[in-house]
Amino acid sequence: MGVQFHLNKGPIKLAENIILSGQIPRVTDFEAINPHFIVKKNQEYQIDPLFDDQALFIRTPRGTVVVVGCSHSGLINILRYACEVTESKDIYAVVGGTHLVAADDGRIDLTIKALQEMKVEKMAVSHCTGFHAQMKLKEAFGHGFILNNVGHTLNFHD
Repeated sequence: MGVQFHLNKGPIKLAENIILSGQIPRVTDFEAINPHFIVKKNQEYQIDPLFDDQALFIRTPRGTVVVVGCSHSGLINILRYACEVTESKDIYAVVGGTHLVAADDGRIDLTIKALQEMKVEKMAVSHCTGFHAQMKLKEAFGHGFILNNVGHTLNFHD
């Protein structure tokens, strides 16, 4: 039907200020892969490393906006990679699922500390964040916290 796939592990520039992440490097020590995600390989079930997890990095006048799916690679891994790829040390906003639904307080606290160190101003979280993490993020980010749902419009212009 004319479809061509271009598989690539590295980041791909989709437009002047929009980059698709490609494979996310795993660099944090507190963001482990969920052992319940498995894949069958060579007739054996193994933990799925979820190398296909990707994000979108959008450069805006206010800073980088990172759109994540479910953050299976770890939210902080994704954001650190966004800083590297966009050559910007600060993230303005995060939009999407943070996959903190099963995280304990220790991991949530380390995540919030890292988000604050990156000077994240807006957290528009959704589906897989989980109620407990949402409340902790709301407490940490105040008016910068957005409980994002289908149908919301987010405007990151000046």
